[in-house]
Amino acid sequence: MRRQALRPDEIRPNRMRPLDRLTRAIRVCYLKYQPEPSDLPVAQFCTESSRSKVDRDTSLGWMGTLVGELRIVPIPGDHYTMFDEEHVATVARHLEATLAGS
Repeated sequence: MRRQALRPDEIRPNRMRPLDRLTRAIRVCYLKYQPEPSDLPVAQFCTESSRSKVDRDTSLGWMGTLVGELRIVPIPGDHYTMFDEEHVATVARHLEATLAGS
């Protein structure tokens, strides 16, 4: 169940630091976001650390939105290091294969 988003009159921008306003705007967008179902095939690139944070939902929350095929592509590293030099060639290889349809 989603929390009720703040109304614009409930936000006091003059009392917030700029980063606080950005953080609040991101949270409001997150709470209001209602994804539409998609029948497109999806390849979700996912690190081991991301998969270990969810119980049984390998789609990381997207399965309820996806009608088409979902393919989980395991990649090395974590959210912050997957594009580091040591991992980027493997990620690129998976991306190339995915875009080629294999």
